Amino acid sequence: MKLEDIIYDKSVLDDYKNRSANIKNELNSYKNSFSEDKWENKYLNYLINNFDKILTCKFSDLKIHKTEFLKIIDLKNENCDCEDSNCQKCNDNKLKSNFSKILQKKLNYSNSNFREIISKKGLKTCYICNAQYAMLVTEEIKQVQNSIRQERDIAKFQIDHYFSKSIYPAFSISLSNLYPICGYCNSIKHNNEYDLSDVNSNLKYNLDVESLQKYLSGHNETLELILNDDSEGEKKISEVFDLKGIYNNHIDEIEELIERKIKYQNTYKNILVKRFPNINLSNKNIDDRLMLGTYSKDEGFYKRPLSKFIHDINDQLDQL
Repeated sequence: MKLEDIIYDKSVLDDYKNRSANIKNELNSYKNSFSEDKWENKYLNYLINNFDKILTCKFSDLKIHKTEFLKIIDLKNENCDCEDSNCQKCNDNKLKSNFSKILQKKLNYSNSNFREIISKKGLKTCYICNAQYAMLVTEEIKQVQNSIRQERDIAKFQIDHYFSKSIYPAFSISLSNLYPICGYCNSIKHNNEYDLSDVNSNLKYNLDVESLQKYLSGHNETLELILNDDSEGEKKISEVFDLKGIYNNHIDEIEELIERKIKYQNTYKNILVKRFPNINLSNKNIDDRLMLGTYSKDEGFYKRPLSKFIHDINDQLDQL
């Protein structure tokens, strides 16, 4: 699944636009504080004219808006640590940083404002590693003294801006720029920009054939993982986020998958279907949920951790 394929329900999009409608007045007021020849004015003018689109556009359209903003100004700080009050680079960096911070405030960006919205995106795992859950849970708080029970929502994930909010503050509240991420991946990604838009298609997990054959033959052989990575860049995505290291710790999941595949032969599947007619079992349901222990490819990999990993290995096993 590509990031382009992850979309919200129309009711969520409409509600989001309605809640953000009053922000335009703040942006107009901020824009008018700069003369028309200033890059700040041009930047804000483009944002205001495309505000509704930027809020809820598809990821591919967001990349187009990114290009247009960069034509006006690149808000990434230039390398300079001199802190000389007369240094033009330092002054420009301060100007851009202040603009970014003020704009995020004008847009009313806050992590707590977006946790519930992101949870409606249908993503329940870290969008990069797919190895950890990322969910919004409700915790009950009991107040003993007055016997009042309260509930609060707690996000079991961090919020990642695919395009850094400090460099692209206009995207700080864009739905296509917000994704659930685990703490480990977020600490690595930080403000860096990687091509993660098609991470699942670029990665392919397999088992070393020789180690697999020895394992199936009853030898006490450790299954060896092979990770093919077609991502572009000087350093592969799998190397940046140490994905092979992460998934080497989940080889036991594959051992259990192999045991289930041996157990769930067609004869046994048919017995289960006939034995439990009231729970809508089918051979396909048994394959997807009982044998694989996750959702189908059509339902996506982001609903349960390790889904991409398990499906890739299962495809390999089916070809043996």
